[in-house]
Amino acid sequence: FLDNNPNAIKTQKIDTDDGKHYAISSFDVLDYSSKAIGKFLFFDDMTLQYKEYRKYLIMFFVNFTVFFIFIIVVTTVGFLKMTKKLDESNKKLQESNDELETILFTTEDGIAILDLQTNFLFFNDSYLKMTGFSKEELLTKSCAGLSMSEDLPKALKAIEEVMQKGFIENFEKTCVVKDGKRVNTNMAISLMPDQKRMLISVKNITEAKRKEKLLQEYVALINSNIITSSTDTQGDITYVSEKFCEISGYSKEELIGQNHRMIRHPDMPDSLYKEIWETITQHKPW
Repeated sequence: FLDNNPNAIKTQKIDTDDGKHYAISSFDVLDYSSKAIGKFLFFDDMTLQYKEYRKYLIMFFVNFTVFFIFIIVVTTVGFLKMTKKLDESNKKLQESNDELETILFTTEDGIAILDLQTNFLFFNDSYLKMTGFSKEELLTKSCAGLSMSEDLPKALKAIEEVMQKGFIENFEKTCVVKDGKRVNTNMAISLMPDQKRMLISVKNITEAKRKEKLLQEYVALINSNIITSSTDTQGDITYVSEKFCEISGYSKEELIGQNHRMIRHPDMPDSLYKEIWETITQHKPW
């Protein structure tokens, strides 16, 4: 029991040199007039509980430390694995980019990216070479704008089809490029995933068209001036030239599908036809 002198409380000291731990509680002592005349102090020996608390506290920090280290290890291992996978993905992506660049810049086909108004956004060297324009010049133009005036309506119709179907292939048109030069092209056009751009692949078929025209002229020349016909292996007629019809007196409709013997003259011996047939079936001319 301590009296109500504050100095007395301050001068009290509990000897804890014995290593014990105490829990202290107190309450005021009142006289009959409810005036505080002192305090009762209660000292509970908590040494055993303290030791248990300390043990549990140490175990908690040990377990927490182990758990924390475990999290760090797992996170580090996961991070390393993720980094390795990311490196592998980046490597594959780089390889794909290298392959794409190789294809893009070594192919003879022109490749370009257009906006929905067919303005040029990107093109490879082959496309640039095909048009003869400089990079700066071509970036100010549109693919539709390079179309020959006669081909512009079908070029615009092809763009509409791409917007509806997502792609179009084997589209042919003639482009007017630098210095008024005309280039025959065969195009494949695809709508890109963002729905805001188009990818075009262009082949220059100018030389092929020139050869095709020469061939048509040659066939027309043969058709009009040379007596010629074709048959299958059974001797049935599959083609006749106009000159053949003129000489034989038959129309194409009367000849095609009929056997070649229908024009055989009765004075021609069987041995001659046998000789002809044996020769040509051996891939030799007669």
